[in-house]
Amino acid sequence: MNPDFDKPPQEVLAQFQQLKEAMIDASSIIYACKAGLINVLQANLKFMMLNFLSYIDAIDRDQYSHYYTLLQKIAWYSPKIWHYGSSVLDAIEKSR
Repeated sequence: MNPDFDKPPQEVLAQFQQLKEAMIDASSIIYACKAGLINVLQANLKFMMLNFLSYIDAIDRDQYSHYYTLLQKIAWYSPKIWHYGSSVLDAIEKSR
């Protein structure tokens, strides 16, 4: 399943509200481990995972920035994915 990057960020937030469980692909687990994010994921349940953790208040803004910076160093996401993820974070922050 490919994410629809043309979807408005508010629609992603609506999906977060309905999310009961999630599947994580192997590369996202590897990135999370390398970024030191896996413990947060294990305690509470790729890039959208980071937004989800922010959305459910499992991490604060400083933690988000820390993990985002680490992911930028190790993850090979396209500029389109980075931009879309940032727009979802903006929507999260505006919704509060």
